[in-house]
Amino acid sequence: MPAVHHGNSSSAAYNTYAHQLNFQPDNMLNKATGYATTGYAAIREVLDRYPPLKAFAYTLLAASVFPLAVFASITGSTFLGAIAAAGTCVAVFQGIVFAVAGFVLFWFLLGALAISGLVGVSAALAVFAVNMAKAANERKRV
Repeated sequence: MPAVHHGNSSSAAYNTYAHQLNFQPDNMLNKATGYATTGYAAIREVLDRYPPLKAFAYTLLAASVFPLAVFASITGSTFLGAIAAAGTCVAVFQGIVFAVAGFVLFWFLLGALAISGLVGVSAALAVFAVNMAKAANERKRV
């Protein structure tokens, strides 16, 4: 039973399990390359030994190129179309959100402007009133 590590590092636990499983990416790549080379050599030997099978395989490959290209282009363009549609939907949604939020923001900023203007005019009137009162008071003294 593998030891369970209760630490802050999940990579330490991963490394422990990977070591126990003898998981090494380079080793796996070398194994896959070896299997592919062996399989290719075996297929090549069979095709060289049986010329009618070689003709059949090459004809099948040549005849499959066009349908595979059409299939790949249809699926690729459909995928890109789906991505474009999704992107368009996201852009439309963002536009709607910005429009609604901008509309609300406009009214809040207009309210802030009105309040600021009211406070500014009120302060100016208050300062004017105080100065007028001072001037009137000084005229009475003279």
